[in-house]
Amino acid sequence: MLGRVAAEDRGDRTASVPAAASIIAALPVVASYVFLQRHFISGMLSGAVKG
Repeated sequence: MLGRVAAEDRGDRTASVPAAASIIAALPVVASYVFLQRHFISGMLSGAVKG
């Protein structure tokens, strides 16, 4: 609670909105990687094998 009050006094509130937006924008990318990790790994390995 004290940290929140100190942040509002310094005017750091405007920096929290873009930070929250970037985290929300990154969540679908991370979630899709977690669910499709097997396909990503197999694709990278099949492209790396020579011959």
